[in-house]
Amino acid sequence: MRFMVDGKLEDQGGVGFAVQDAVVFSTTSCFFGNNFTAQFNVAVRKGVNVTSVYIETQARDSSGHITITETDFFSPDSTVAVNSAYSIWTLNLAGSPFTRYVGADIDGVKSSMALGLFNQLPVLPSCPS
Repeated sequence: MRFMVDGKLEDQGGVGFAVQDAVVFSTTSCFFGNNFTAQFNVAVRKGVNVTSVYIETQARDSSGHITITETDFFSPDSTVAVNSAYSIWTLNLAGSPFTRYVGADIDGVKSSMALGLFNQLPVLPSCPS
C-alpha cells in the first residue's frame, strides 16, 4: 500500500506498507436484532498458521478496572470457502455492545484489530431469518 501526503508519494522507499490480510472481518457478519445478538464472521486466509481466532470483549469490573475476555471463533468443520483463498470462521455472540476486537494467534504471535462495528451492532445488516 502507498499513500499520497501533501502531493508526495509515501511508500517507505519503494517497499510500501504491509497490510495484515491473514484474518479480516467479513461483510457477511449480521445482527439478529434481539439482546444485541450478532453473528460475527471473519475470513481466514488458507495456508496461514492460525492457532486461534477470537473476539476480545473489553469491559470494567466492579472496581473500575478494565477486563478483557476472549471468546473463540469456531473453525469450520469443512472449509466454507469465500473464494479459493479464504474460509469463514463464525461466532454468534450476545450481550451489551461493549468494546470488541477481533484477535488472532498467527504463527505464535497474538494480534488484535479494533473494529468499530462491534460497538454499534445495529449498524450491521440484519441476519436472514
